[in-house]
Amino acid sequence: MLVFCSWTPVTNYINQQFEQYFRDESGLNRKNIQDNRVHCCLYFISPFGQGLRPVDVEFMKALQDKVNVVPLIAKADCLTPSEIKKLKEQTLPALFMPSMTMFISASATFLF
Repeated sequence: MLVFCSWTPVTNYINQQFEQYFRDESGLNRKNIQDNRVHCCLYFISPFGQGLRPVDVEFMKALQDKVNVVPLIAKADCLTPSEIKKLKEQTLPALFMPSMTMFISASATFLF
């Protein structure tokens, strides 16, 4: 049974770009190859909610093995520092679930 998820068009596009690049790399004329692969996905988290919704987590899980996913709080410049802190406290536990692969650099203290 084929199930359509909201991230299917995005993952299909990413896969198509990787396949096209692979076909171009495998060809004889490799001088003028355009690299249209997707390398990063900026995932905007709604500032008007209670952190991440289940669909947000599933979307990021579907993309995490294909591209780098960077979760961002949308419209963060309109929020007060206490609202941003509260939203981060609600969001971060979902990002550090065992099924999620996260890379945190040593200089990423701004997350907390």
